[in-house]
Amino acid sequence: MKIFIKNLPKELTEEQLNDLISVYGTVVSVKILTDSDSGESRGCAFVEMGSREDALHVIKKLNGESLEENILVVEAARPKK
Repeated sequence: MKIFIKNLPKELTEEQLNDLISVYGTVVSVKILTDSDSGESRGCAFVEMGSREDALHVIKKLNGESLEENILVVEAARPKK
């Protein structure tokens, strides 16, 4: 199951995000979205978890939590249209 995380610190790397989330379950992949022109982080990411249970656990534990003064928004990713 994929989750979507918003309001990430701009300096956060995919490796750091993986380390943060892997405490709560198996991480399959992490992709921080970047601006196509500047290459800078957009402050959001998609994370694929190993199971639905792991994904729900991450949502429960991290949604609304503070990371470097940013309040995270963590939710189930919506399917592409």
